Amino acid sequence: MEATNYNNPLHKRQGKDTDKKQLERYLKTLSKFPNVIEHKNIAQSFEVSNYKGIFKQDAIRRLIEKTAIEPKTASTLALETGVNQKYICRLKMQLVNEKRLSVAYLGKCPTTLSRGVQFLSSDKSYLPTTKANTNESN
Repeated sequence: MEATNYNNPLHKRQGKDTDKKQLERYLKTLSKFPNVIEHKNIAQSFEVSNYKGIFKQDAIRRLIEKTAIEPKTASTLALETGVNQKYICRLKMQLVNEKRLSVAYLGKCPTTLSRGVQFLSSDKSYLPTTKANTNESN
């Protein structure tokens, strides 16, 4: 078998990893999450073909950062981050299961004025640790 040299600067895989890092850095500079329709073109400009995971991680990063400051509703997060509200709800399930996000309380949404809306938080003080804490937060 032939040995693979990953330290070779001309190795194709290394170049692609660099392109992914550049794409990640670029996404961090944007004030809002780009529209899904633009993802493919943005990734192609960095010569990245497997880009869905990169955009997903950027969306998660934005949600975690915004909800660490204070609890927010999915509608408010959508306005502030640019991440689609339905995608926020989809990511919420994953992040709640991973205990990186929790429903802090129910209340009136400042964006839609709807009542009984979940306020999401990544602040560790809102994460339920015992059954008693879970019942108190409702």
